[in-house]
Amino acid sequence: MKTVSEIDDPDLASAELLDTEREANRKLEEVRTKYSITRPRGVGLTKRLTSDWEAYQMECDRLEAEVFAPFVKEVGESLVSTADIANIHIDQRQRIQELIQNVADTQNSALRIESSALRQAAGDARRAAISATNEALQELRNVIAEIELNLAHSDLSDLQPTQIEDIRSDYQQRIDAVASRNTGRLGGVRELLAGIAEGINEGTDISQLDIAEALETELYALQEKADSDEELVQLGLAIAVINHEFEAAIKIIRRHLRELGSWARANDGLASVYRGLRTNFEHLDAHLNLFTPLQRRLYRRRIDISGKEIVYYIRALFGVRFDRHGIQLKASQAFVDTNVHTYPSTIYPVFVNLLDNFIFWLKDKPGERLILLDCGDRSFCIGNNGPPIPRRDAESIFEKGFSRKPRGRGLGLYISKRVLHKEGMTLTLDLNGSPDDGVLFLLSWKNEND
Repeated sequence: MKTVSEIDDPDLASAELLDTEREANRKLEEVRTKYSITRPRGVGLTKRLTSDWEAYQMECDRLEAEVFAPFVKEVGESLVSTADIANIHIDQRQRIQELIQNVADTQNSALRIESSALRQAAGDARRAAISATNEALQELRNVIAEIELNLAHSDLSDLQPTQIEDIRSDYQQRIDAVASRNTGRLGGVRELLAGIAEGINEGTDISQLDIAEALETELYALQEKADSDEELVQLGLAIAVINHEFEAAIKIIRRHLRELGSWARANDGLASVYRGLRTNFEHLDAHLNLFTPLQRRLYRRRIDISGKEIVYYIRALFGVRFDRHGIQLKASQAFVDTNVHTYPSTIYPVFVNLLDNFIFWLKDKPGERLILLDCGDRSFCIGNNGPPIPRRDAESIFEKGFSRKPRGRGLGLYISKRVLHKEGMTLTLDLNGSPDDGVLFLLSWKNEND
């Protein structure tokens, strides 16, 4: 546009300026086309592919809103600005007409291509239907002709009435079998074509392909859920076995420590060793006791759990790591005073998983490192001032196997969300409530009367 503004001939400059705008819009359309993907019809998607497709659509919308549309606007504004500075007259009516005509030509071309493909497909379908009809009729004629020929060359004079009846029944069954098979096949084709015609006439967007696609997607989801449930059951059994072995080992160590204590009191050389062993064992035993609330079998009924108890549990479990990484835990008075009526094995693991992730992402953050606990309307607000979670990952973070952590298993948030859902509670990522630099999760529940 700058080059065009230096052309002396005003008519030529005007034409070149409009050509420049058209060229810019044409190049933009090439970029749009490059990043356009058409989802295949009639094919179900797995959960991971569905998530990828939704993320792709989200990115396309973002590109259109933040890049493509502003570019078109900027080109138009640049054209007007250049024309004003260089005193180039632009016929705005002609410009708009040409822009509209370019869009119309592009869309007409795309529509003609699709129309041609549709006519071809309709013709192929018609020919296939006629061919299937002719083949069915011809197969029935062949069977009837074969039976008539066999009957003409058969001597029935010496046969008993029962034998004749058997022959008649055999011939009838052969004719009925061929007719029934082909009637069913042609009926299926007819219903399929009738459904397509009805959908077109009524303007319905849902087709047989859409139904098949939805059913296949649901089947994939059920298969993935069954597989994950089996893995979680195996994981739970393994943890139960390990916990049982821990309990047995701790009892043995505790008994031997008592025996060692009597020796240490009589032997100064053993005293320091005994004190070190006892201190570290008590520290380990205290940490293992923190897992007691996670065992559902110990709590047959729901109980009131206060925010104050949750803060105490968090500090006992993560206090050493907080100090090591310089992380501050701040809980509002509203959080401390709030009670939630549920199982400890439901609520505590959620905080364990969330805060374990928070620590990982906060530990290398420069400056102040905060974990914030607050309370909203029937919800706990659990956040930090670490790096934000990308919008495209907002739902993926709750999927089994998804993790941005190196060597992460992608199970913590997945299990937490499922366990909470079973108890009528929800765990969501609040993208609107989170600060620009930070993450905010909402753990919500309903009133018992809701």
